[in-house]
Amino acid sequence: MALTGITDDELRGIAALASAAIKKRGTSTPDEMPDLYGGGSFSDDPDSPGKKFASSPAFKAWMGRFPSGGPATPGSYQSDPVSIPHGFRALVTSADASAGTMVPIDQRGLMEPGLVREIKVPQLLSVIPTSSDTIEYVKEEARVSAAAPVAEATGVTGTSGLKPEGGVSFAKETVVVRTFAVWIPCTTRILKDATGLRAYVDRVLRDDLSMELEDQVLAGAGTGENFLGILNHPDILSTGPPGAGESVLHVLRNAIRQIKVNGKTSPTAVVMHPADGESLDLIEVNSEENHFVGSGPYGPVQRSVWGLPVVESEAIAEGIALVGDFTRAALFDRESFQIAVGTVGDQLIRNLVTILAETRAGFAVIRPKAFAAVDLAA
Repeated sequence: MALTGITDDELRGIAALASAAIKKRGTSTPDEMPDLYGGGSFSDDPDSPGKKFASSPAFKAWMGRFPSGGPATPGSYQSDPVSIPHGFRALVTSADASAGTMVPIDQRGLMEPGLVREIKVPQLLSVIPTSSDTIEYVKEEARVSAAAPVAEATGVTGTSGLKPEGGVSFAKETVVVRTFAVWIPCTTRILKDATGLRAYVDRVLRDDLSMELEDQVLAGAGTGENFLGILNHPDILSTGPPGAGESVLHVLRNAIRQIKVNGKTSPTAVVMHPADGESLDLIEVNSEENHFVGSGPYGPVQRSVWGLPVVESEAIAEGIALVGDFTRAALFDRESFQIAVGTVGDQLIRNLVTILAETRAGFAVIRPKAFAAVDLAA
């Protein structure tokens, strides 16, 4: 490239001198640069070589690549706007076609353990280990209380001076250990490839067994392989529903009294559905001032009614509460939760396995009158 009247060698010399002047004076404004041939400035002689050079399209395009002041001045660099659209080369972004594939995915695996109800009731019971599949125990069946003050004997015959006779009788009870089990089939491939899946499957099976065991303790039918649950025992006490002008507080207090009088023990807890627990909390002494019977929304975490802990459980039906001394029911633990993995049928040649969970336990309501079912329906 050459300008009119200026050779290529002269043009290269002018460019070098112009660059040196820019660095020396710290400016990139062409009109302020010295005329390297005439001794004046570019603005003095519009036909000077320097002025022609500064006004040439080639020089202007070159200077346009340095909007902040020239190659020696810090600033952003713009590509040749003729050959590069929009004045920029390829923009690096998070798109897959750019640098997006370099960003690794933060894989945390399974974080939601699923919707499983809380297990509350078995923790209230007396848990007794056993090494047999059948348990026999003895309980008192009847008692004669005859203690009385006795006067001094007045003769060697007759009834004078005789001491009263008491008595007690016993009955033998038998509890059969039942087996509860559940299993899930899986491929060996997914168990090896999916980190944490095996532990999660084990947890699912344990949760399933825990819920069934709680259901059996509360409401087992007593037939077949089922426990005879507390609520279905024919000898437990009952009370309710609330009468006219009464609330659930009245029938709960009545249940406590019955257990103390007939069961000769003090209850340890009240088990009720969460919906009934909510209704209990919201009973108000003064509706206008929101004065609640209980401790209200700012009370302690451990809620109580008539001095008894309230245990909310979805295992019990809504509208029924169970008041009782739960230490008077026993869960005989023969085998705690066991997990086994094996093959069934042609699973081996299909790369399948069966994950089996089971538990063995027996259950007995030792003192039925230590429990009272309460009808809460008003």
